[in-house]
Amino acid sequence: MAPVPSPVPLHPGFGHAKNAWKFTENIMGWFSKLITTAYTWTDLIIKNRQKKADDEYNLKKAEEKALEIMKEQITKEQLDKQNRTLRRRNIPGLDDRTVEEAIEEMGGIEEFTEFLDSLLDE
Repeated sequence: MAPVPSPVPLHPGFGHAKNAWKFTENIMGWFSKLITTAYTWTDLIIKNRQKKADDEYNLKKAEEKALEIMKEQITKEQLDKQNRTLRRRNIPGLDDRTVEEAIEEMGGIEEFTEFLDSLLDE
């Protein structure tokens, strides 16, 4: 049997092809890592910006809601205050006169106290 001939490269440049493919594969691996890292960073930047915008929006909404609640409380307090104010009673015999004028007109303090007692009895 004849010995098997060793393959001879067709062109002298093909001899370096094995090393060139390893180099290219290494570069492509690093490029892939860089692209993946870059996309990760951009995703994180976008996520962070969106979170800031959402927080700002939620804060604005919370402030508006708090302002609305405060206004409701103020109007409620004002209505309660209006309902609680002391009003002058319409007592016959004490229209627009002062207490001293009423005492003088009735003729004395005894008659005035009797008048007040009669009002309390009613």
